[in-house]
Amino acid sequence: MKDFLSDASIDSGKVRIGVVIYSTYTEVQFHLNRYKSKHDILDAIDNIRYMIGSTHTYGGLYTARTQMFTAENGDRAGVPNVIFLITDGVSNINALQTIPEAEAIRAENIHIYAIGIGLTNTSELNQIASFPPTANSFTVDDFNELQGLKHKIFESYCPGTYFSRNITPVIVLVAVVVVSFEWSEDLEIVVFSVVNVCCFASPLYP
Repeated sequence: MKDFLSDASIDSGKVRIGVVIYSTYTEVQFHLNRYKSKHDILDAIDNIRYMIGSTHTYGGLYTARTQMFTAENGDRAGVPNVIFLITDGVSNINALQTIPEAEAIRAENIHIYAIGIGLTNTSELNQIASFPPTANSFTVDDFNELQGLKHKIFESYCPGTYFSRNITPVIVLVAVVVVSFEWSEDLEIVVFSVVNVCCFASPLYP
């Protein structure tokens, strides 16, 4: 996870990071506005204890929508938001609420990219992703393939931004992770660590 944050312009204030851990349960580690320096954030990530348990995708999505994307916790109004959901499993806790929660998120004009790790059943993944799923739902064999996929995703969402603006979009890759970030001239990242992974992002246009 730290490797993906190593080049992020955190100390300049352009990048904000928040972390939530979930598996069977959901636990906020720190919000977007908690730490201001890269040193403090990387130390906090080092101290994360990853939970082993079930796949509570609904809990991760709900936490992102109701707690992470708020002004009180570091989000900024009037900014397009994007969620990157990276999961290695299908929901098995409150599973019937996962798709309705994804619909509630999209209703708030939050774009969702859904990425499955080693998944053969992609039905839920496709229903979570924004429309059309062919452009917003992806599968890879393992976590090592995510680094290559992130270039494709970021280029499709903001063509030219990933390479031309020298901004570091981040996907945090560890068993289960959720990442949320706002970018452009600024970047805010919310990293959710779980046995499933979610990335939340919102570009900031000058």
